[in-house]
Amino acid sequence: MENNKRIYAHYILYQGKIYINTILEIGECNIRLFPFEQEIANTVFISGIVVVSKDISEEHRREICEIFKSEQDTNLKAKEINNYLKKNYLFSVLNSKFEILYYDAGKIKSVYKNKSH
Repeated sequence: MENNKRIYAHYILYQGKIYINTILEIGECNIRLFPFEQEIANTVFISGIVVVSKDISEEHRREICEIFKSEQDTNLKAKEINNYLKKNYLFSVLNSKFEILYYDAGKIKSVYKNKSH
């Protein structure tokens, strides 16, 4: 359990679903999501939206970044990004390479990228 990485975010987009106030836990062989109920040691907090996706191109990153920059509220942004990911088949699938992205200071940043599979 200690080798797992945990991220808490207001919104997590994972495999076509939107999870609100959720902790994402990355283990050696799996991803687990569970509702935030209390603080857990060694959990990284990312304000806003976190995306679990395939390793995506710069073009897709730019498109997603434009959605993040829009004036709409965070809930609508999460829905629009989720729809974009679905439309472009960018969600990770089990046992595939993936990365965890978020938006900060005008850029899409990667907080985690798996190296296996």
